[in-house]
Amino acid sequence: MNESLLRARVRLFDRRQLVVLAAVCLLCLGGWLTYTAYGTSEEVVKQQTTERLTVTGTLSHGATVVEPTTVYGNDNETTVADEPLYYQSVSPTTHGDVAVDYDAESSENVTVTIDLEADVRAVDDDDTVYWNISEPLADVEQSDVEPGETVSAPFEINVTDLEGRIDEIEHELDASPGETHPSLDVTVSLEGTVEGEPVSETWNHQIDVEIDESTYSFDSDDSFTEPVTDTTTVTSTESPGPIYTVGGPFLSTLGVVVGGVVLWIIRYPPSNAHRRWIDYRDSRTEFDDVIVRANLLPVGDLSFAEIMTLEELAILAIDIDSVVLEARDGDRYVVSDRDRTYVYHPPPEPWNQSEPDAVPADER
Repeated sequence: MNESLLRARVRLFDRRQLVVLAAVCLLCLGGWLTYTAYGTSEEVVKQQTTERLTVTGTLSHGATVVEPTTVYGNDNETTVADEPLYYQSVSPTTHGDVAVDYDAESSENVTVTIDLEADVRAVDDDDTVYWNISEPLADVEQSDVEPGETVSAPFEINVTDLEGRIDEIEHELDASPGETHPSLDVTVSLEGTVEGEPVSETWNHQIDVEIDESTYSFDSDDSFTEPVTDTTTVTSTESPGPIYTVGGPFLSTLGVVVGGVVLWIIRYPPSNAHRRWIDYRDSRTEFDDVIVRANLLPVGDLSFAEIMTLEELAILAIDIDSVVLEARDGDRYVVSDRDRTYVYHPPPEPWNQSEPDAVPADER
């Protein structure tokens, strides 16, 4: 046994009650984690969402230039498409179409309906609607539509006339509450059987038309996607994580090991020789600054006194402003004071001797 193990043994024995408590806590915690991991199974109910089909709509828009211009030329039949901005003075009417298709693995007897309306609302910041007008533009219905097949609904809006209607309404009401928001309202319906399940869905999408004095434009985000999902309930057994499956057995084993070590230390506690050796080594380290190794001569006829501990000898040396002389073989420490010599003999290494008190505690 080396000095480090001896120190650990003494400290564990002196703190044996705390160590026993720690071992019990480790066993309890490890047992609970292990039981949770292997003794119980928790069923978890989850909602699983799967996408059965996706409906996609795309807006295409354009206008015919009806007046000769430097930009568009002298041809009154010039058509521009998907422009970021149109000019009312030369292109008062916009036209286009809304194309709709759907994506699915399989389908049958699917009917797609597209309804388009030109809508104008007067609303405020709180979305309060003060007045609203709408004008039907198109109503297209197509049967037996296959996945990926496109259904289109054309439209035509005279923006100049629409702006005139807004001015007329505000003149009739003699008020302009909120802000006017022209839009192209798209209603898409899909009915039929998709992937073996009946489907009947309707979606509404609003595409804003921005009218700014002499220009107009469509909302840049002019496409839309609408999924159709199925929600199913899935029950599964949740497997515990490594904290439970590994940590539980590990803590239980650690608790058993700690408990076994404590029981062994209690049965074979440190002897008095062990404690004297530890005290001596602690004092040797603490008072190293006042200890000098030397070749000591025999005491001779000088009067000497035996000191019981190295700590007391070192304190004495400090009090008389002297030093502690250590024999090179380490068998004694000496402090000289005029005609008196003080001597301390360190204990022998405990692991190199047989201690009469190093017996099991229950045999003492």
